[in-house]
Amino acid sequence: MSVLNMEFINARIKELSAYFLEGLLKLKHDNGLPLIRLYGPAHTEKRGGTFLMNLMDAEGRMYPFQDVEDRANAAMISLRSGCFCNPGIDELNHGISEEELRGFFVNRKDGDYHEMIQIWEDGGEPYGFRSATRPQGGYREICFVAGKFLNKVMT
Repeated sequence: MSVLNMEFINARIKELSAYFLEGLLKLKHDNGLPLIRLYGPAHTEKRGGTFLMNLMDAEGRMYPFQDVEDRANAAMISLRSGCFCNPGIDELNHGISEEELRGFFVNRKDGDYHEMIQIWEDGGEPYGFRSATRPQGGYREICFVAGKFLNKVMT
């Protein structure tokens, strides 16, 4: 039995992440538009085993995170959607400035973060997949994404 240490774990995460990234980034609609909008590096350097992304329909529109999460849950696939408890990262990823945030929340009696997302992004909070512990897990997630969203248009 080999020694389980941080070097081994890091190497394994990098290997599985490379496999997952390669599969995800190959997913393109028949019209050439990418299915995945990936946040962060598209390689394994300085990347952990969590992938923050949005899925895009064949017309380039972002699938609402609630729809993706519901479909994943039905397929027994674990993903994390919505707020990632990292203040500012969602705003940074979507180019929302401090001034825009301030303008939304100042002088507002009602409304919350979800209303703000609807105004700016049409429900496009990202969701995250964690790299699987075996290649079969990553393959299953890639097949789920392709089967449910590839070459489809939101109605």
